[in-house]
Amino acid sequence: MITKEVTVGEARLALENALDAHSKNSQVDAEMLQLAVYGINNEIQIRDYALGLSLTTDPTIVCSFIKYAIVQDAEYDRCALYTILSSIYFSMGNYVLSMWALKNAIELNPDYSLARLLNRVYTEKWTDGEFNQMKTDLHPKVIKLLETMENNIIGS
Repeated sequence: MITKEVTVGEARLALENALDAHSKNSQVDAEMLQLAVYGINNEIQIRDYALGLSLTTDPTIVCSFIKYAIVQDAEYDRCALYTILSSIYFSMGNYVLSMWALKNAIELNPDYSLARLLNRVYTEKWTDGEFNQMKTDLHPKVIKLLETMENNIIGS
């Protein structure tokens, strides 16, 4: 459980370092993972940054990392993690697992904005190419915004 103030920059760095450790089959530090998930759950730009990580890191590694995060700690909300997982599976063309992950997200929180957006995207039959293009267009903007928010305290 996070009991201190966390900056956007700290959460982003924790996410990057936790993903890097996981990709190297190294032990992911529990506090680092908690900071990363805290950022994803409490700062929309960190969540959106996580959505785009599969553009710069092998998507199967990002999926593996998100699944790892989902099962590591019962204290945090998993809805955002499931929506990220759903979007990556969709981007990879794995529609069955994408729908499975989205179903889990909706069961946790049917009003979660990203789950509702993904449901519309899937229902309207977007292609994975169209979805990937949207992510490709959005990711650099998210990175630029995060750079301006680096010292902001999450939740304030």
